[in-house]
Amino acid sequence: MFPNKAWLSIAVACVLLLPSLALASGKSTDLAQLKEQLRSAPTVEYCELWRHSEMYDGRIVRVRAVYMTDFEASTIASPACDIPISSFVGQTWVDYDPIFDKLTQRKWRKKLEHMKWRTGLDSVFVGRFESTRHDRIHGFGHMDMYTSHLVVMSAEQVQSLGKFSALPGAVPEKQLTLCEALKLDPDDPVIRVTATLDVLKETSLLRNRDCPEQNYTPAEFSTYWRASTRPDTAKAIDRKREKSGTRWPERGISLVELRFESLDVVLEGFLTTYPFDNDPGKLGIDPNSISALRINPEMVFFVQCVISVQKTPK
Repeated sequence: MFPNKAWLSIAVACVLLLPSLALASGKSTDLAQLKEQLRSAPTVEYCELWRHSEMYDGRIVRVRAVYMTDFEASTIASPACDIPISSFVGQTWVDYDPIFDKLTQRKWRKKLEHMKWRTGLDSVFVGRFESTRHDRIHGFGHMDMYTSHLVVMSAEQVQSLGKFSALPGAVPEKQLTLCEALKLDPDDPVIRVTATLDVLKETSLLRNRDCPEQNYTPAEFSTYWRASTRPDTAKAIDRKREKSGTRWPERGISLVELRFESLDVVLEGFLTTYPFDNDPGKLGIDPNSISALRINPEMVFFVQCVISVQKTPK
């Protein structure tokens, strides 16, 4: 005697459903275990991670860094170990693990999806760090130009720039005038310097009213200087650059007028020697202006952060 057809259908459905429920339960367990593994991942300061990449090769780590995208670029870095006049040194190539969407809150995913090129986001990523490839290729990312690689499995924080701090952050022990700073040995640790910043489009020069006999010192801004700089402070410098410029006051006469815009600033960074054999032209400074503007051709201040700005007294 055969059972009722309705009961037979229910029995068949239950039999078919059991394997899928077991599979779903297994996936849920695996995901929970992975989340727990990521929560317990060690937090590594970015510069430590990049400088000692061989120690962390193949490990899952948590890192706070500036995430930036551009044409054929997806990288993280930190202003604390950005290298003067360098495009790739100090940067780590970023890819996303297929499981990223399941492990990351929707609000963080949306910020990453809608970010603009070259703006940067202050991000905390957890993922697998790599510094060694096993296919006889010695680099990662676009044209294999990067020495390290982070496969991001989860984003724990994504916010606009302006409050970035390395984990742990280091605050310079003292604040110096530009005159005092120029007496230090080049490439000393990070210092804070008070000076007057004169900008002319992309050219940046530092001077100190307390020692007018000293020459201008060129300033080179890190790619990531906005990371720890308050947005209103960064905008104040941007506005000055927009107002600056050049003009020819007399038609037919080879005379150019340079219109610099100035701000009194407190900068964080370090002094270093010119990386281009004393060729200021490669920093955007017209070599013909060196003698006229009394520019120091030997030193440059590498700006990692702008602490404060205020109007320059006339």
